[in-house]
Amino acid sequence: MQVRLKRSELAVAEQAARLRWQLARASGVENKKVDITRSDQDLDLLGICSEIVVSKVLGVDFNASALGIDSGNDIFVDAGESELCIQVKGTFTKKGNLLFTNHEKFAWDAAVLVCKTDSDDRYDIAGCISKEKARQVVERRDLGKGEGYFIPREKLSGIGDLMEFIATRRFA
Repeated sequence: MQVRLKRSELAVAEQAARLRWQLARASGVENKKVDITRSDQDLDLLGICSEIVVSKVLGVDFNASALGIDSGNDIFVDAGESELCIQVKGTFTKKGNLLFTNHEKFAWDAAVLVCKTDSDDRYDIAGCISKEKARQVVERRDLGKGEGYFIPREKLSGIGDLMEFIATRRFA
């Protein structure tokens, strides 16, 4: 599913990415980036744009400028009796896979993969996966930039499945 960000959303994302970068570096928090060919600013901007994209699709309020250092808890969604924590992962690779530096800390309920397209304002939601399924299919791999944890794109469900799950829980 492709999602277009408005100019105003891109402007907010750029401001928030700069703030996130400044706060993290001032606090001594190092970026755990795998892609060393990109700047921290580029990666923070991709992450925030990806979070805005997912929040738009899920119909969740998201205030990128209220963020500080990235805590790993990206989006919270009301699901009736409980609240779901959604981890959003962005990639510049159009056919990317879901990558994590650490899988023992799966502190989220679902993860969503967002891929950047050739257009500055368009992002593709590649799919999502529950924490339970992720634990079953995650693989340890070295993709040439150090070892990490890998979930193949083919193991992801469509974002519609997550939307249906949320709606069912919310209105059950």
